[in-house]
Amino acid sequence: METLNSCSYVSGSWDKSLKLWNNDKLVKNYKEAHNDYVLVVLCLKNLDYPGFVSGGKDRVVKLWNASEDQCIRKFDIKHTDSIWSLAQLRKFAIVSGGADSTIHVWNAKNGACLVSLKGHQNSVRCVAILDNITIATSGNDKIIKIWNVEKQECFQTLNGHSKQVLAIIYEEIGLNKVIISAGADKLIKIWDTLTWTCRANLEYHKDWVNCLGFDKSNKVLISSSDDKQIKLWKF
Repeated sequence: METLNSCSYVSGSWDKSLKLWNNDKLVKNYKEAHNDYVLVVLCLKNLDYPGFVSGGKDRVVKLWNASEDQCIRKFDIKHTDSIWSLAQLRKFAIVSGGADSTIHVWNAKNGACLVSLKGHQNSVRCVAILDNITIATSGNDKIIKIWNVEKQECFQTLNGHSKQVLAIIYEEIGLNKVIISAGADKLIKIWDTLTWTCRANLEYHKDWVNCLGFDKSNKVLISSSDDKQIKLWKF
């Protein structure tokens, strides 16, 4: 589920639908939004309309205007397998990662593919934005890759997880700029983006850690796991 504004949310489902919610009230139901499972939804910032993108097992990225009842743009098909992750690089630049181990950068204005990145050896499960030309990606090959999108090259690879990396986020905490990753090895790792080394391991979950969030105002990391627990970590 993704937050569209302070009281509106978008959800995607294995029933192929997208749903727009206002608090707990269903506002719109986009039935058959995709031709297969919807696996990821991303709400976009700084557009002139309430926009979001979706991706799924049908290999398609779609752009939606929440004030309309249909998809306003379908991106060119480049992925050859399911789309697992989406991120907004710039106002009209969308990044997707897929089970085909590739990453693509899209022009949201016309749906054209701008850049294709290859380097992972398995599914790309996560994408995090560091700045308007730098992204981090992770997935089933247990590694995190740092890319310069303009140069179309990976300039750093972070090794440390022993199983799939299921979540990554980038945060600026005071003067510290860090990547936080979590995975099927039950670990949360804090990476320094100056030295590209692991600064800390958080080892208190008892099963896969598959989701991370960060409360900037209180400097609190939030993690959830298949151990049925949500943990709060104070920085």
